[in-house]
Amino acid sequence: MIFTHIPLREYKTANDLYENGSNEVTYFYGILGERMFNKICCSKYDSKLFETAVELGSTKAIFCGHDHYNNQSLEYQGIRLTYGYSIDYLAMPGIEKDTEQRGATLITIKKDGAFEITPYRLVDLK
Repeated sequence: MIFTHIPLREYKTANDLYENGSNEVTYFYGILGERMFNKICCSKYDSKLFETAVELGSTKAIFCGHDHYNNQSLEYQGIRLTYGYSIDYLAMPGIEKDTEQRGATLITIKKDGAFEITPYRLVDLK
């Protein structure tokens, strides 16, 4: 698993494919809720990180944050691309009043290396 702050460009590629109905992507949960900038605020420069992860075959998931209103989880080329939920109250004007984007992401790794990703939205917790 790889944990990074800014989403790789492949998050955008995977989402574009998903929105166009491609069977190259599997949707698990979540939305892209960014309103101030692009739906996915990734680098404009290519990286070889995703390509290398696919070639090696050992990376099964990549997690990121950065986009405070995104919490989508898709699988693309055998790698699960997941946004963590936000806990932010200060990043931009008005975010302290928003609640839908807040929560946590539980990653459970089993003895055999399999894993589960479970989203928990703050508004759903009692």
